[in-house]
Amino acid sequence: MGQISALHMNYTLKFLKEFHGILEYQDVTTREQMLDVLQASFKNQYLDMQKFAGDLGFSPQSVYRWLDGRGLPHKSVWPLVVDWIRKELEVVINEYKVAIKKAAEVGVE
Repeated sequence: MGQISALHMNYTLKFLKEFHGILEYQDVTTREQMLDVLQASFKNQYLDMQKFAGDLGFSPQSVYRWLDGRGLPHKSVWPLVVDWIRKELEVVINEYKVAIKKAAEVGVE
């Protein structure tokens, strides 16, 4: 995660938890929602776009187009996409928790 402030890590952790909760309890049903989910996941590099493409069998070029708003995955795979993102968010959330704990132990402000 590099050198980022504890305040920034806490803010990011809060966002990631809220985002995860939304994905867990609300269905993605519109193109706008799917675009928002993809952009929130990858534009700020919370999740690895290359891993996403590889794990789900999409070409990186397709994913880049989706992030730019030029098309989306077929609606039939949206649940698979959202499930992958939700599970990866859990990993990132846990990484942030560990980093915040370590920062607190060494007194990073």
